[in-house]
Amino acid sequence: MKLLPTFAAACILLASQAHAEAVVKLGYTLPPDSMMGAGARAFTAELNKALPGKYRVDDQPGSKLGGDADVLKGLQLGTIEMTIVGGGGAISTVVPEVTVTDLPFLFRDSAHARAVLDGPIGAEILAAFPKYGLVGLAWGEQGMRQITNAKKPIRGLEDLKGIKLRTPQSPIYVATFKALGADVTPMPWPEVYPALQNGRIDGQENPAPTVVAAKLHEVQKYLTVSNHIYSSGVLVISGEFWAEVPDGDKPAFIAAAKAGGKAMRDYVDKANTESVEFLRSKGMEVSEITDRDSFVKAVQPVYEGIDPALAAIAKRIRDVK
Repeated sequence: MKLLPTFAAACILLASQAHAEAVVKLGYTLPPDSMMGAGARAFTAELNKALPGKYRVDDQPGSKLGGDADVLKGLQLGTIEMTIVGGGGAISTVVPEVTVTDLPFLFRDSAHARAVLDGPIGAEILAAFPKYGLVGLAWGEQGMRQITNAKKPIRGLEDLKGIKLRTPQSPIYVATFKALGADVTPMPWPEVYPALQNGRIDGQENPAPTVVAAKLHEVQKYLTVSNHIYSSGVLVISGEFWAEVPDGDKPAFIAAAKAGGKAMRDYVDKANTESVEFLRSKGMEVSEITDRDSFVKAVQPVYEGIDPALAAIAKRIRDVK
């Protein structure tokens, strides 16, 4: 009879373990005060509301789990459950189908990009993720990308010559800025701020809200509103982890991811104008490219060098109204 309390305690312990929350490590490169942070918070709130007590989202911003390539590898290995990643860079090398969204001057504006990604083309791209050990849950957004540097205003193609410019480690980005005449240095995002600080590179390109979130105004003097590439975002989950998620829970994950993607877009909509004004208030000189057509013409070799299947998708994207 004396064994009964011990037995009862063991049963309680086993029951509590059986109902323990599953941990979802969510890693991303930007700080909490960013569109990725907004997406993570919305995802967490919606998942907790739909499945209270079943999952605990372990929010890991600011490259705490590594750069995009490191985190995506973790997802493929099953050591990290989830990420929010920008459309350019590492995700395009892991999931080549995403590359088409990186093409320069492809999207007329963010509204055009959203219409594409929320429609059949976006669904087709997400459907390609599982063959790479990943699951694309929903599209988010970083926004239209702009150029910053510490040397001089960039208004025309001639101004880019000799500028040591960081790009994501994506063949499309590298080819784009080589075609535009810059001295291209691809590197992982966590290395960018110190490289700008020590002069290894002169500039970089990213959406204005990202420039603010990363405090690049501390090491950059000039901002050029170029809108050269639309930077999407994707909420991605590990294929290995997804296989362990009960089928009944999966709709809640997808709905939460869509809420996260919407939160990212809402953040970008609010932050775009505010970010440019903030950067100006911090002493950055703001200009625009003066001849967009010359930039568009200069990057045509990028389109000529892509896979014909991607070129066909690019044409479909242009046709979306």
